[in-house]
Amino acid sequence: MSSDISISVKNLDFSFGSGDLRKQILFDISTDIKAGEIVIVTGPSGSGKTTLLTIVSALRTVNTGSVQILGKELSGAKSKALEQVRRNIGFIFQQHNLIGALTALQNVVLGIRISGKFKGSQIEQRAIEYLHIVGLGDRIHYHPEQLSGGQRQRVAIARAMAAEPKILMADEPTASLDKQSGRDVVDRMKSLAKEQGSTILLVTHDNRILDVADRIIYLEDGHIASFNEAVIDNSQHMMKVVADTPSERPNNQNESDFDSQYFMVDLSLQSQRILALKSKINPVAFKGVLTNALTDFTAQAAEKFNTHGFPLYLATEDGWNALPLGDVSGQHIATYPNQGGLVNAVRDLNKSILVNNSLLDKQIDPVIDKQFEEAQMIMAVPLKRRTGEVFAVVECRRLMNKPIFTERDLKLFELFCTSITGLLDAYTKL
Repeated sequence: MSSDISISVKNLDFSFGSGDLRKQILFDISTDIKAGEIVIVTGPSGSGKTTLLTIVSALRTVNTGSVQILGKELSGAKSKALEQVRRNIGFIFQQHNLIGALTALQNVVLGIRISGKFKGSQIEQRAIEYLHIVGLGDRIHYHPEQLSGGQRQRVAIARAMAAEPKILMADEPTASLDKQSGRDVVDRMKSLAKEQGSTILLVTHDNRILDVADRIIYLEDGHIASFNEAVIDNSQHMMKVVADTPSERPNNQNESDFDSQYFMVDLSLQSQRILALKSKINPVAFKGVLTNALTDFTAQAAEKFNTHGFPLYLATEDGWNALPLGDVSGQHIATYPNQGGLVNAVRDLNKSILVNNSLLDKQIDPVIDKQFEEAQMIMAVPLKRRTGEVFAVVECRRLMNKPIFTERDLKLFELFCTSITGLLDAYTKL
């Protein structure tokens, strides 16, 4: 293995169980990760991301294939050799794994001592130094229960980085954090890693942090769908945020309005980052990223609009295919003709429609719009390509026993639809 390669995986297969209960998780995985490189592994749940991370961390036995870490072969290695490999690896997990009985300082000291790289007074000095670096210099004597989720994760970063590991492994480090805390955590990881020349392998579902990576590996059903080799050369593959989000709301703006608009702006910026991947990865990987993003964005928006989901209608030559916006990869659940009903009215008028009572509105066709006995409020918004063509309609429905939709709600829903239009358009063209 070349000296500038920290991690080398060749033809790796991995299975759990045996006999009839055997289930293969990873299939013919091959990749090299350079020293100092930040690589993100992403993909759907159950695709094998965490399994891959634990194998290359020398925490799980290699079944078939070769895994070399810092030039040491893990396949067939003895326990003592694996322990030596692990001493060069720092670990950050979704559940920070801090010891509750120890203070932040004591947790970091323990991590440094286990590495065996530093002795005596050096250990505590380094622990204090790194807690200051991650912004916790005033909380070194706090126990984990006295810290927020983001602060506990920063302690875990200090513990992992203070021993100057050659490789840092992180499994969903932002999963339990809010947006700002999550961003802060990965930015600190990146900064420390670049200063120390450490390699980072990070598993995540979080689309908000993809731009920290030099390279992204996409796993689906245990198979790797890698980026084009051209992407490996630099970290320019992600679009940076192209506009600043507002830091303060105007004095005359309702807090709920401001929060909702901030949410829509954030979705739009995330969408732009994701669309920047299109020319950098193969269609299979890009489709997977789009699917995950649309599912995630839909779940977040459903809470904002107090609804269970959003019916999506995709235009066809003969009419419309209907499916849930949050499950675009699934089969459509119904087809609709290209005449009559609310969806066609939205397309023909080329504008959004707000229906206050579906039982009384003449634009509603009981059959086409699946209107039953119970009245609903409906917001329906057209999604347009740059040519002006309506390629889809998204609806938001709510029963009449809930707060009514207002024109403000419609404007916010239009903002949401605008933020995902590019993603959905790209998806339909794959």
